[in-house]
Amino acid sequence: NDVLTLLGRRQSLAAAKKLVEILPSRNAISLVCSTLIRAVQTAEIIAPRIQRLSGTETDVRLEEKSDKETWAMFRRRVRAAIVSARRLPHHVICVTHGHVIQAVLADALGIPMSNARNLCPANCGLTILQNDKLVAYNLHEHLLRL
Repeated sequence: NDVLTLLGRRQSLAAAKKLVEILPSRNAISLVCSTLIRAVQTAEIIAPRIQRLSGTETDVRLEEKSDKETWAMFRRRVRAAIVSARRLPHHVICVTHGHVIQAVLADALGIPMSNARNLCPANCGLTILQNDKLVAYNLHEHLLRL
């Protein structure tokens, strides 16, 4: 449960700026993040830059996979978190971790978790889903000059 490094803070700020560019400006936005410190710190960097932010909350189900969980248990936990986030009445930004993104993509793409684990999202890369369909995976051009 590490804190963000200076590079991590720069990546978070770059992601925030990219989100401002691509988010619909007329819609309310909710921000949900893992309870791990680096995700909370990332959310704290992103939140003040998002116009029309309607709320921020943490969700322990968005944490990384623990050694005590099987991949099936982990995937069910993540799925439950995403179902809860989808119930929010607006667009949602989830600040989470690589394995969580892999689990979400496994569901969105209908692929086994063993295949999704080969996907390697970048720190502060942006993956976009709309109505449970993958729109963009691992957008990271905002990170290239850091």
